[in-house]
Amino acid sequence: MTNSNIEILNNILIGIKNIPYENITKIFRLELPPNIRPRNEALLLKEYNESYRGGTCFSLSNTILQILRDNNISANFAMGKMERETFPHFFVIFDFKNEKYFIDSGFMIYNPIKLTLDKRNEFSTSITDYLLEYDKGNEYKLYSLDNNKKKFRYSFSPTPINDEKFNDYWIKSFDYINSITASKIVDNKHIFISGDFVQIKQKNTIEKYKGKNIAYKYLIKYFNFTEKEILKSENFLKLYNNIETEPKRKGV
Repeated sequence: MTNSNIEILNNILIGIKNIPYENITKIFRLELPPNIRPRNEALLLKEYNESYRGGTCFSLSNTILQILRDNNISANFAMGKMERETFPHFFVIFDFKNEKYFIDSGFMIYNPIKLTLDKRNEFSTSITDYLLEYDKGNEYKLYSLDNNKKKFRYSFSPTPINDEKFNDYWIKSFDYINSITASKIVDNKHIFISGDFVQIKQKNTIEKYKGKNIAYKYLIKYFNFTEKEILKSENFLKLYNNIETEPKRKGV
């Protein structure tokens, strides 16, 4: 991709990387009828501009896709298959200047990555090194790299997932939430929260903490939630999980 192409895409997607990954906003919408729980891109951007709210891979990918389409760029949803997960992961694949690229806000991959037929394609974000492998079965596998050790993240086919199927998965995903999850890059630090677990990752260091108080502290400081909102989401999630009986995927 030439510098001019990079500049065009960055201008189109400016600000997207500032929107946090979080599911508290999603938890609050469990009280709504299933078919109106998903937030469209207009509502997500409104809530971000007003209250710094974010979304999960569904609402963030939908927003990215709609922005690309509004700029006459052909874009579609893609589905990643993850190990030991009961629900798939979603991101965006798009065509630009006769090349295919992907963007994955759930894994903090905000700069478009070209889908090539190369066996190995290494790239880096501000906090993680990645390896994208292609095999002859028309499937890609994404790994994170730590001291050249590979950790499998997901596999995917570049075959698009149509909007209707994506929306069906989006509605079903609300039934798989079982803990608060939040993720954001701040000053080249990746802050990740899942329940009472907190991880702070930089390029070469990782800090890990366990405890509800520290999880609250980071949710308040970096994700702009109040303690009252956090408690409300936890209590609401407990109530919802007591009603639902289907196994749930962590952090959707």
